[in-house]
Parts: sequence; structure tokens; C-alpha cells
Amino acid sequence: MKAFFLTVCAAMSLSSWSQASINPYADLVSYTTKSGESVDMADGTTLFYLQNIVPADTTKTHQSDYFVVNAAVYNGKVLPFSTAEVTENWVLNSENNWEIDQWLYSLDLNGSLKDVQHIALVETQTGRVLRDDILPTGGVGDPAIASQWNTKLGEWYAKVPAQP
Repeated sequence: MKAFFLTVCAAMSLSSWSQASINPYADLVSYTTKSGESVDMADGTTLFYLQNIVPADTTKTHQSDYFVVNAAVYNGKVLPFSTAEVTENWVLNSENNWEIDQWLYSLDLNGSLKDVQHIALVETQTGRVLRDDILPTGGVGDPAIASQWNTKLGEWYAKVPAQP
């Protein structure tokens, strides 16, 4: 076993070893609060978020992903208390309205999935919601949902630079 471990360690480059994180989810949360956008909420909390919209032209079919940290800010110190991820696929339909396939993932501060919702929306070009239907999901314990979330989480990890 020791020889196998040494072989694996030798195969790893020094840079990948030094960039490996003990807690990549904590790094993602920290990066979001330090480098993301922020919105002050009416209840006194602050939402910090990262966004990834592809393509950037939101007048065309696109995917929007948001990683969100909800936090209290006290004396300049950010105190996160929940996280979420939103994934939306936006497609223009024949009536020139947006059909939005939305997934909402609610997570604890360790990145454990606490809730998942799947919503189908239809929205006008001016933002008026014409329909919002909650669709059934397999729930948090469903292996397909866990796989879907882990894939999305891996995409976010790939976007975050190594934290000191």
C-alpha cells in the first residue's frame, strides 16, 4: 500500500499538490464573498454571488448559473449562514417568450444538499411571469440528483482559483 501511495504522489505535479484544497467548498464560499457581486437585502443580510452566463448575450438562448452565499456582515466580517446554486436554461419559444428550465439547490455550509427544486417558467421579454410550475424531482436522496449536483459543483470548483 505504501508503494502505491508513493507512486501516486510521485505522479502528481508539485503545482497540483500545492493547489489541492482540504475544503474546496469552503474555498468556493470564501471566494464568492471576497470576489463575487453582492446585494444588500431588506432583512439586513447580504447575498454574495458568482454568475456564469453562456453565451453572454442574454437576448439569445443561454444558460445562467449562480452560486449564492447568504451572509450577515457584522463590523466588516462576513458570516455566511447558507448557500444555494441556481441553474437556468433560457429558450425563446414561438410566442417570443422565455421558457426557463430552473433548478434550485439549497445547501449547508459544507456543501451538503438540503433541498432541490425544479421549476418550469414562462416569462415575457419584459420579465412578467406567465407560468411557474413546480416539477417533481427525485429529491435529495436520489442518486441522479446527487450526480447532477456533483457535476454542477465540479464546474464551480473549476472556476475558483486556489485559495491561499
